Amino acid sequence: MHKQKQKLLEVENFDMYLQLITHDWLRTLTMLGFTLIPVFFILDYFMLPMENLSRFAIYRGVVTGVILLQSFTIRLTPASRYSILHGYFFSAIVTLMIALMTVDLGGFSSSYYAGINLVIIATMLLIPWRLTHSIVNVALIISIYVLVNLIYPKPVAQQILVNNLYFMISTGVISVSINFVQFRLTQREFETRQELKIAKEALQGEMEIAKMIQTRLLPRSLEVPGYEIYARMVTATEVGGDYYDVVSTPSGNFLAIGDVAGHGVDSGLIMMMTQTSVASLLTQRQNPSIASVIAEVNGVLTQNIRKLDVDRYMSLLVMKIGPDGITFAGKHQDIKIYRHRTRQVESIPTRGAWIGVLKDIHGLLEDYSVQLQSGDVMLLFTDGVTEAMDGQGKLYGEDRLEQVLVNAARLSSALIVEEIFNDISAFQKTQSDDITLLACKKV
Repeated sequence: MHKQKQKLLEVENFDMYLQLITHDWLRTLTMLGFTLIPVFFILDYFMLPMENLSRFAIYRGVVTGVILLQSFTIRLTPASRYSILHGYFFSAIVTLMIALMTVDLGGFSSSYYAGINLVIIATMLLIPWRLTHSIVNVALIISIYVLVNLIYPKPVAQQILVNNLYFMISTGVISVSINFVQFRLTQREFETRQELKIAKEALQGEMEIAKMIQTRLLPRSLEVPGYEIYARMVTATEVGGDYYDVVSTPSGNFLAIGDVAGHGVDSGLIMMMTQTSVASLLTQRQNPSIASVIAEVNGVLTQNIRKLDVDRYMSLLVMKIGPDGITFAGKHQDIKIYRHRTRQVESIPTRGAWIGVLKDIHGLLEDYSVQLQSGDVMLLFTDGVTEAMDGQGKLYGEDRLEQVLVNAARLSSALIVEEIFNDISAFQKTQSDDITLLACKKV
C-alpha cells in the first residue's frame, strides 16, 4: 500500500495517474464481487422456488470463480491503458448472470432486474471512468439485460418493461453524473498535487540555497595560537538556528556561540544577522568590551526581530581567548571546562540577558575572566545537546555530557567532539533540535 501511494505521488502524467488508481480501485470492485455474489445466494434460498436454487447456485459459483481469477490477474499485472477493460468485463459478466436469472424467473417481469441497478452503481462509483467510458458501460449493462431477455422471450406486460428500463436508465443517468463529478474531482486532485509538488520542489531548492549560505558563513578557520579548536553543527531542519564563530581581529581572537529559539528559516535568518553583527562590531572596535558588543547586537536584532514579526529570542555568548584564558560575557549554556590537573569538569555559569527580549540590556551584562592551563579543555554547546531525548523521554543532561568529556579529554578537540556526537546519536531516538558543539583545548 505504501509503495502504491509513493508511485501515485511520483506520477507526473494524469493519464498514467488515472490508470494507476483505476487498477487499484478495480481490486476493491472485484473483491466486492467475489464476496457479495455468493452471499446473495442466501436471499435466493428464501425468495426463490426450490427448482431454481441449483441453477442459481451454478450461476453464482461460475461468476464468483471467474471474478476471483480476475482479481488475482489485476493484482499480478501492472496498470496500463487496458486496465479499464477489467471494468467492462466485470460489468458484462455480472449483468449476464443477473439477466439469465431474470429469464428463469419470468423475463422482463422479474423483479430481479433490480440487481442490475446495483451493478451500475457499483461499477460507476468504484471506477473513475472518463465520461465516454461511463456512458458506454451503462449502455453495455442495459443492452445485455435487454438482449438476453429478447433471446429468451417470455410474455411480459409493456408497462413492466417500460418501468424496468425507466428505472435502469434513470440509475444509469444518475450514476454517470456522479461518476463525472468524481472524475473531475480526481482530475483536480491530481492537478493540485502537481502544483503542491512543484511548490515543494521550489521551496526545497530555496531551502537548499539558504542552507548553503548558512554553511558558507560558518568559520573556515578555527586556528587560534596556543589552542586546538574544533566545532560541529547538525541542524534539525534544512536551516538551523544555532550559531558559532571564530573571529580574528587586531584586538585578538574571539569565540562566539548562540542559539535562536526554535529552528527553521526565520531562526536561520536571525542567526545570520547575529553572526554579521558580532563579527562587524568586534572588527570595528579597538579592544572592545564584550558586554558592550553584545548589548549593541541586542539593540540591532531586537529591531529586526520586530520587523520580521516573529516571536524569537536567542542566547549569545562571546569570549576573547588569550594566552592565559578567556574573557566572556552573555547569557548561554554553562561553560564546561575540563581541568587537566584535577581531571574534573568545572561548570562556569553565564550571566546576563537573552537577545531579542529587551530593547536595552547594557546594565545587565558584565565581562568575566577564567584562567586556562595547558591540557584544559573548554566545551561550548547548545541546548540541543543536553535536551536530546531517548525513547522513554529521558534527557541526555549535563552529567552525562561531563562524563563523556572526562573520558575523551585526552583526545584531540576533533575527536572529543566526535565522541560526544556519537554518544548523543546512540542516546536519542530522533533529533528534535539543532545541536552544536565546540571544543577548545589549550596546548
